[in-house]
Amino acid sequence: PVPAKSADLKLFWQGKEVGTAGSIRPFDRTGYGITAILALDASGSMRGAPINAIHSTISRFVNQARSQDKVEVITFADDTRYDVPFTAPRSALSQELDTVQARGKFTRLYDGLLDALNQFNSGQPPRRQLVVISDGHDEGSQHALADVILKAKSMSVVIDSIGLNRDNGKFLVTLQQLSDETGGTYRHAENADDL
Repeated sequence: PVPAKSADLKLFWQGKEVGTAGSIRPFDRTGYGITAILALDASGSMRGAPINAIHSTISRFVNQARSQDKVEVITFADDTRYDVPFTAPRSALSQELDTVQARGKFTRLYDGLLDALNQFNSGQPPRRQLVVISDGHDEGSQHALADVILKAKSMSVVIDSIGLNRDNGKFLVTLQQLSDETGGTYRHAENADDL
């Protein structure tokens, strides 16, 4: 990437230059917050090594949040659970995160992601991000992939996804599509080190 200089950034109105940027700051230095939801696949297919890899990662994700950030952790399988709601005190986060276990028979991925999107509201910082860790296989959802993409776009939510799997990964294309179509990033992880 080519680093931008503030003099390179100009504001135009009705075809005329009306201003030039005085400085450029990374987002983390602006003081603005972010609203982030971490959606974890807790279905039976994640039992064992995948859920253990997630455990070693989610604490880091949540603990990196600054005071102006809002963070929530949800899990989805047969149902959606709000394991660490936005209102949870930071001191209780690690205890709550330790209770996340694989459960159920189904992976209602699309329903879980729509439930997560419904957690965003106007009282939160407007920069919104949804991070999903899953093998990408949906089973039993009442909704479709297109429903999730449409809702995320309408709310200006970026979906970053991490494909975590032990098999040939034939469903990971779903996660990649989610990220591609919402302006997010997709990564593949095979273990905790990759996460």
